[in-house]
Amino acid sequence: MSAGILKGWLAGTRPGALWVEYDDYAGRVFAGAPADWLSDAVRFANTLGQARKVIRTQVLTIDLTAPGLARTTGDGTPAELAAQALSDPVGRAFGVQVVDALAHKFAGDTDLVLKLRSPRDLLRHFGAGGEPTFDELDDLATALAALVRGLADRPIAGLLVARAAAEPWTADEADACEPLFSAAHHYGWVTALSVDESLLDDGDLELSGVDIVLCAALGAVSLEARVGGCRVGGGLPAAYWAGESPPALPAGALAYGVIPVDAAPERIVERCAQLPL
Repeated sequence: MSAGILKGWLAGTRPGALWVEYDDYAGRVFAGAPADWLSDAVRFANTLGQARKVIRTQVLTIDLTAPGLARTTGDGTPAELAAQALSDPVGRAFGVQVVDALAHKFAGDTDLVLKLRSPRDLLRHFGAGGEPTFDELDDLATALAALVRGLADRPIAGLLVARAAAEPWTADEADACEPLFSAAHHYGWVTALSVDESLLDDGDLELSGVDIVLCAALGAVSLEARVGGCRVGGGLPAAYWAGESPPALPAGALAYGVIPVDAAPERIVERCAQLPL
């Protein structure tokens, strides 16, 4: 059973929540940036657990797509290489092992969230240019759904689709990803979409099936609003981790941010001590 932190925040039964992503930073600072960082699941999970003694996040994010992306090279179209990364058996096994290890350590007091790179981002990772077709997006969304299907019986709290691309959110993307969000709701999970700040300028943004929109760059005023009908989280941009004054987050906010991989450890200790919890 998950800790129910995000569900409680959405329901208004929790005064606020803290969600910090830090796996890349932990790999550099706590594990020494090993070349096989995404190969040894036991070390990966233990490192995240060690780092969490400093980074007191209430939500732990597990990127299921990163191991396959790190292992996939060679020739092929962007769509072919992205599909290969998602089906890589070693990468998939790594994700399952990390989920099981972190669930054993933290499921009682921490929300575990599965993270997937968006279909558009997967294509861009392998060099795609221009607007992807619906079939490309849909095929990858189907492969992403297969990644999470095998984890439906774990104590998972949510599903995060991470979209770093600055291009507008399209109807094709919404249609391709909607079954992913529907499946997550079927499993009883909260759904989230992390986006580039530029995407939030679209006043007609429609995000079917999304409960929470995440954008670390959002300021205090935006955290009290809604985006596409969704609750929002943010307020911990890169500048905060570099030493900028702590943000004046509104009461009851979901504070969200990603620690930069190259952040100075002594600064992060200081910053984490000032986080709301």
